[in-house]
Amino acid sequence: MESSKQQRGKNVHLSKADQHRYLKRIREEAESGDVLAMGLMVISSKLEQVIQEQGSRSGWRGDDGDPYQEIIKAIRTNDPDSRQLPENK
Repeated sequence: MESSKQQRGKNVHLSKADQHRYLKRIREEAESGDVLAMGLMVISSKLEQVIQEQGSRSGWRGDDGDPYQEIIKAIRTNDPDSRQLPENK
């Protein structure tokens, strides 16, 4: 008879401690001349900048950063007869 309980695997996301440990190791490798590690450090810093520039977009309608009004405005500009607009439903 098979067990109905599913086996759990490792966590998908790294813990903060693991993230710091891995980043420290990559930084050490980059400082010792590893080109791949240097590239990872550059990409990591650029990605962090992009995330900060975009701000927080939670995806929940009505939250701060909700792009709903921007999207509706763009649809009205580009396709005023669109069925996606509340007034055309």
